[in-house]
This record gives sequence, C-alpha cells and structure tokens, in this order.
Amino acid sequence: MAKINAKADGVKTVDELNGWITAEKAAEILGVKGSSMSYLAYSGKVNAVRIAGVILAEKTSVEEYKKVMTMREYANARKRADREQSEQSKRQGKELFAKVQKLMETDPEKAQALIDQLLGDTAK
Repeated sequence: MAKINAKADGVKTVDELNGWITAEKAAEILGVKGSSMSYLAYSGKVNAVRIAGVILAEKTSVEEYKKVMTMREYANARKRADREQSEQSKRQGKELFAKVQKLMETDPEKAQALIDQLLGDTAK
C-alpha cells in the first residue's frame, strides 16, 4: 500500500510503493543518516535501485539488514561487557595480590595458610 503525501502542484510523493521505499524512509527504519543509507545501497548490503536520480530500497531487504545490525550491536555490546569484566577481574586480582604480598611481609604464616586455603591445599 502506498503512503501518499499530496503536494500543492498536484504531483504526489510516495514514501513506499509495492515493497519499495525511499532511501530517506530506509534510513529512518535503520536509524542511520542518509549518507550511510547511500553507502548501504551502493555497497549492495540492501537491495536498491536508482530511478531518475531517486534511490529506492526494497523494504524487506532493509528490515533484514536491521536484524543484522541489531545482532551486531548485541555482539559488540557483549564484547564490551566481557572486556570490562575482564579488566575489572584483572584489577581485583592485582589488588588481592598486593594485599597478600603485604600480609606475607607482616605475617608469613597467616599468608601461607590463606594461600593454601585458596588453592585448596588444606592438608598441611
């Protein structure tokens, strides 16, 4: 179904027609700028045609690419979260090591007992 905006001169502007949408509408769906949409069209990432200087994108292709973008965003967010968790673990490990080192200097027996407990070596 075509969405029609009437112009004062009688020529109608359509954002969608028989499964094809304007590049502007596609950019809106994808949440990208017009120049990014042009790149996606010209690189073949979405099915698109150019008619009389107007780029039209296949709506189903745009919707499928939106799913790919969403999966990439999720994967990137997961990587960032994993990286942050790894950095936090490293930081906590360094802090714990510094505490154990200080304990080794002040009370070596207590430090060794703690290390044995952490390593599961309670046979001593």
